[in-house]
Amino acid sequence: MSTSTIDNGSAAQASFWTVRKWFVFLALFLVCWIGLYLYTHYIRNGYQYYRFTTEQLQQLNRILYQKDIAAPAEKVQIVDNTIRQTVSPTGDTIYDTIVNARPQTAAIAHADICNDSCRINKAMLYIRSEFDDKIKEDQLNVIRDYLGSFSAQEVVSFLAQVKLRVKCYFWLTGATVYFEVVFWVIIGVICSSIFALGNMSRLGKTAFEGYEIPYQVAKLFYAPFSTIIVILTYNYIKHRNVIEVNTNEGMIVFSFVAGLFSGRLMSLLERFKDVLLPENIATGSSATSTGTQQITHHEHRADTRMEAMPGRRVSNDERQQHLYEEPEIIKEVTVDLKLDASGLFEEEKTEILEIGFASAVVTLHNVNGKDIITARRVEEDGAFTFIAQDVKPGIYITRATLTQKLSDDYIINLFGEKTAYITDENNGVELYIKKYEAID
Repeated sequence: MSTSTIDNGSAAQASFWTVRKWFVFLALFLVCWIGLYLYTHYIRNGYQYYRFTTEQLQQLNRILYQKDIAAPAEKVQIVDNTIRQTVSPTGDTIYDTIVNARPQTAAIAHADICNDSCRINKAMLYIRSEFDDKIKEDQLNVIRDYLGSFSAQEVVSFLAQVKLRVKCYFWLTGATVYFEVVFWVIIGVICSSIFALGNMSRLGKTAFEGYEIPYQVAKLFYAPFSTIIVILTYNYIKHRNVIEVNTNEGMIVFSFVAGLFSGRLMSLLERFKDVLLPENIATGSSATSTGTQQITHHEHRADTRMEAMPGRRVSNDERQQHLYEEPEIIKEVTVDLKLDASGLFEEEKTEILEIGFASAVVTLHNVNGKDIITARRVEEDGAFTFIAQDVKPGIYITRATLTQKLSDDYIINLFGEKTAYITDENNGVELYIKKYEAID
């Protein structure tokens, strides 16, 4: 009796939610969520980090340290009245006035010569105008004090490295960046569900399975956390820092896409699971005597295949033999070097390609260990391919460095880096190297 009551309750609950009702509910929830987003961003200003561009640094350097060019001296007409007295023979006196005009240099001092305080004021005015007066006032005061207290070399170094907190509509600095991620991921998840319901309605489906609701609600919880983990991982790999997330508007786009395709995001994390957290299984009677043994996922699959063979039982000796087998090794991993011409002149690009990448150093760094594998170049005409041998499957950072001496004894440095998940099926890496000064 109780079982039938539960089944009837579940059926009633499932029949309440139709495609149209769930669509309307999600649409209203999305409107409320966007309203909350707009309200919170209205009452609290957001900030974004900027750095001075090369052109801005050059202009500031001219304002602060270029000497004033003296204006040419002005010419004025100075009237010299000379009175000549002429005495006639009869005793009469005749006064004859002669006016002589001679051009002389004017003794006028220029008032536009700028001192240090004037230069600093001009520099601060330029900074305010470049960023539409959106930089925090306390940071502007720090910059002003620095300009007036330190030498030219120290000021230039400071301006090149300082990170400006500029007012922005989005929350892209500090701890608020995580709230920005959560907002946009949830918007993406809801849009994904609404899109799926719209397709169902277009196909004429009105019935809606009640068990789909917990799955869609669950995405609202796991998608934001999964996205934050991916962002922190990327930030650590690129900047070796997980405390401060270096981000811009691109993070908003990624957060929305991660919510829109949250299923794909979970599939990505599933791949990392086997690498970061390999399975642990006990090995029969040997587990009681020597403790729990850790084996890799590949070994576990080999044991499973042996036990699955019909009419065959696996002995403890065979299990022990498989336990100590080495994990599967990839014999060769190919790295194809290509040139990224950004930041290069056409003559430099042509000369680098003519010389080739024979002297490049290519290495593979395992992110889960200390393994560093050096790849060797394949001796083929016109091919810039390097091969690393005996590579274990996993996540590797592939790096390439090259110092090339061009004509006129000009030395250029090239560098490239790429993170890739290397397996037996995916055993090739395409790596672009670019001029070191052009790397972000």
